[in-house]
Amino acid sequence: MKLGVFRRQKTKNTAIILEMSELKPQKILICRTDKIGDVILTFPVITALRKTFPQARIGYLCREYTRKVLEGNPGLNELVIFDPASHRGAGGVLKLSRLLKAKDYDAAVMLYPRPGIALALFLAGISVRIGTAYRWYSFLFNKRIKLHRKNSLKHELEYNLDLLVPFSADTTSRELRLFLTDAEKGEGLAFLKENEIKGRQIISIHPGAAVSVLNWPLVKYRELIAKLMENKKYSVLLVEGKGEEDLTGEVLAGLNEKPLVLRGSADIRQVAAVLAGVDLHISSNTGTMHLAAAVGTKTLSFFNPTKAVSPARWGARGNSGVALMPRAGNCADCRPDCPDFNCMDKISAEEVLLKIDALLETERKSS
Repeated sequence: MKLGVFRRQKTKNTAIILEMSELKPQKILICRTDKIGDVILTFPVITALRKTFPQARIGYLCREYTRKVLEGNPGLNELVIFDPASHRGAGGVLKLSRLLKAKDYDAAVMLYPRPGIALALFLAGISVRIGTAYRWYSFLFNKRIKLHRKNSLKHELEYNLDLLVPFSADTTSRELRLFLTDAEKGEGLAFLKENEIKGRQIISIHPGAAVSVLNWPLVKYRELIAKLMENKKYSVLLVEGKGEEDLTGEVLAGLNEKPLVLRGSADIRQVAAVLAGVDLHISSNTGTMHLAAAVGTKTLSFFNPTKAVSPARWGARGNSGVALMPRAGNCADCRPDCPDFNCMDKISAEEVLLKIDALLETERKSS
């Protein structure tokens, strides 16, 4: 492997740090093992590393259910699957380390810090291990980047790119693109056409949400869908996440006119292909928001006013869109005993309809 020239230097506290005058890895591993939206926000990292090291072999450590958004990305050579069940505990860490050791990576950058994975990188003997400097297990990294995500001072995409500093990578691109095949795009359009939804502007709505965010109330989603169904200039597609059958049933039960439903049995690439054919996607701060952005679809997204999950940190990128937050100040956290709980109820369906019209008016005039 070719890792440039190394120097060892003692700091004031006698810790040994590794300095590199040149870093030219031949095999690089990107590690991000959380959710779909989080992985999508690492796409510029892939682009930057491929542009900086065009001949390198680049792998990505991800979960099985996020693998689909990485498939077809020309910046990647391989996907390595992290299994939370078989890679947990001491035995699991050893199993993962053996898997990584066999692949002989020169360098690894850990975008989502987890102690077990950090230990596996160390045990795998990966020469350059990049991670944040402020975790109790940061000693397992030999290139430690001083950044705090907890203050949410910038977007997650930017935090990811900050970790590429040791590579002196070209991080100018902010493109977020999910690479669908022509066949997949055709299937997405065919789904809309076969269900007679093509012709008017199409709005997809996903009422589900991650448990970590405060969502717009379900009754509000139902009210919005009813108003859109009455308005004949729009067609509505209800997007169901996996395991959200009961939620879909609740929404449909309160509607006189039922929208088309994209069922949760669709895999993530099928969902992306359908979202690529709609004019606007409405959801909370969840995976489908980032998925829509990654295929260039406009988004209207609901965010609760807490710093950790603000649009400044987690908003859609790479597309046109708007984030809606209730007028309730900028909260440090969200608690059920808050006098404004659930403040998301302060966003009215009428306000959302005005935003929809503003977002889609230009397209309507040009069509």
